[in-house]
Amino acid sequence: MRSIATWIAIWLGAIVFSQHALAEPMSQPVANNYPSTNPNLLLGAISYERAKPHPNRSRSYAQEQALNYGWGASQFDCLNKLWERESNWRHTADNPKSSAYGIPQALPGSKMASEGSDWETNPKTQIRWGLRYIDQRYSNPCNAWQHFLKKNWY
Repeated sequence: MRSIATWIAIWLGAIVFSQHALAEPMSQPVANNYPSTNPNLLLGAISYERAKPHPNRSRSYAQEQALNYGWGASQFDCLNKLWERESNWRHTADNPKSSAYGIPQALPGSKMASEGSDWETNPKTQIRWGLRYIDQRYSNPCNAWQHFLKKNWY
């Protein structure tokens, strides 16, 4: 049986941990002191959930990865416009009319499995796939963006 001091230390640690998690939303789990929706946990138990990826972190990651293709700021501006229009940088963006999915709106979304089995949940996997697709099909994001402006797809 745990002492009251141990429970207080756990509770205080959870508060500090959750504040840190809010500062780093994509890389840290969040301590949740609210009643859990998990029926296996007691009321008030601490459960840990992964923080949701933030679109700005996805943009930053894409900008870093674009450099690997030799694409600078002007190419990233085109990529940003393209993926802003396609998915608003949401990794769960789903087009019910076409079944396109994710940040790059891969059609079908399962194509992104070639980049990783976590393609449905990991923005980084989607970004790597999307950059490779753009490179292979259009050579660069500005060519893809121009195609999108003409055809409303890329």
